[in-house]
Amino acid sequence: MGYYPIKCVHCMRSVAMDERCVKMVPEEVKTFNSRLDGSQPIVVLNNNKKNKQIEYKSLRELRNSHVIEHEEIHPIKISGEYQNIEECRKDFVQSIDVKDLEIDGTKMSGTIRKFYCPYCHNEIISMAGKLPMYLISIMGPSSAGKTVYLTVLHKLLGGINYPLPQGQLSFYNFGEMSNEFRKFALALNRTGTLPSTTTENRKDPYLLRVNYIADDNSQEVNKQCLIGLIDMRGEMLHGDHDDDLMDFNLPQFKEANGFIMMVDPETLEGVYNHLPEQYFGGRSIEQLDETLGSMRQTIINCITAEMGCIEKPSVVALAKQDILCRNYQQLGIPLNQPVIAPNFRPVKGTNLKASYYEPMSKSTRACISHLSGSFTSFLETTFKEPYFVSLSALGSFVNISGNKLDNVAKIRPVRVEEPILKLLMDFNFLPKCCSDEYYADPQGVMNEWGKTFAENWAEKEAMDQPKKHLPKKNFWNKGKK
Repeated sequence: MGYYPIKCVHCMRSVAMDERCVKMVPEEVKTFNSRLDGSQPIVVLNNNKKNKQIEYKSLRELRNSHVIEHEEIHPIKISGEYQNIEECRKDFVQSIDVKDLEIDGTKMSGTIRKFYCPYCHNEIISMAGKLPMYLISIMGPSSAGKTVYLTVLHKLLGGINYPLPQGQLSFYNFGEMSNEFRKFALALNRTGTLPSTTTENRKDPYLLRVNYIADDNSQEVNKQCLIGLIDMRGEMLHGDHDDDLMDFNLPQFKEANGFIMMVDPETLEGVYNHLPEQYFGGRSIEQLDETLGSMRQTIINCITAEMGCIEKPSVVALAKQDILCRNYQQLGIPLNQPVIAPNFRPVKGTNLKASYYEPMSKSTRACISHLSGSFTSFLETTFKEPYFVSLSALGSFVNISGNKLDNVAKIRPVRVEEPILKLLMDFNFLPKCCSDEYYADPQGVMNEWGKTFAENWAEKEAMDQPKKHLPKKNFWNKGKK
């Protein structure tokens, strides 16, 4: 038995089980007195202490003061990678019975079930410690569409089964932020209104409970986990705030288990120089350069010298893929490569790693390099071995005027779920879908896509010799290290 690492979803810091705190107020103690039905707290009113600062005591402190009569242990069989962590081999305490616990001068006895973070004093969610939890920071400029991305992800994933080669994946929304994204999704559905920019008080992550059900003929096992998607305000990366920015952003960098960097193609000079001005809302190339420069500086400042660069699992997502798809000729992007494929999906009987993930990552990286060499250099020094993907939250069939869509029914998300699936693979929660036991044809996915969508596709050559089918600009080689 044991427990999974506990993180506070409010301040994102790691919390040892014994350091979880009890809030020292009468309402937190559920009395044993049967006359009060066993579920109602004894409330002691003391108007003289109304403004007194609330005290918090850790589980360790309560043990040392000998007021705990019983600890209820929740049995958790942790997976192998966590059994090497000494702290995680301890039993998970989910509630305590106390006797003569003194609160505001009154001795109280009863059960305490809520625990709080020792750092920010927010309540720790009840599932923390019972399931593995992965916090994912989503960052990028304010124009990258992070909130729209999460709103569409909410619509796409909530409560559905997602088929994988070895099993089924399902996502369930919960928590306060889920309600906020539900409101965004309803507004998008009913009136075509896009969600507003991330507000300063939106600090908690959007939480999803993930269930993986393995197929009967698979060697995989059923699993559950929690993921928290942190919508980092783009304005925080613009250098517009004071030094408190560091205190707020630092945990989002240091405590995250993984990262998604949303790249807005409209902020890349290669797009700016080749597309009409209406794409850029009156912004100049100098303003775009300033946005990228300040974002770069903020991230570097938050990544301390001891961290060097971000080595945790990371995805660089080239957003608004529909812009590239609509304008591939003006931008010099060859159509016969995955970055702008409208529906490039894995098909049965193919090696997903060699024929899907690697070509997708390679072509997206080449596309970003083609559109902005300086931003490519920034990505290479900020992330260690990220996965690249192109996506579009809305698809290429909708038109946007201000914060409104012309026709919600035309929304066709492209690869919105893929960054989450790839990170779950990197966290060793999902199988990597590349075993020869399941797949035998490493060219199948590329050829299936090429025959359907690509211009001048040569099936036998596929991705091995792309130069024969590209424009004069050597697009692919630009993306190679």
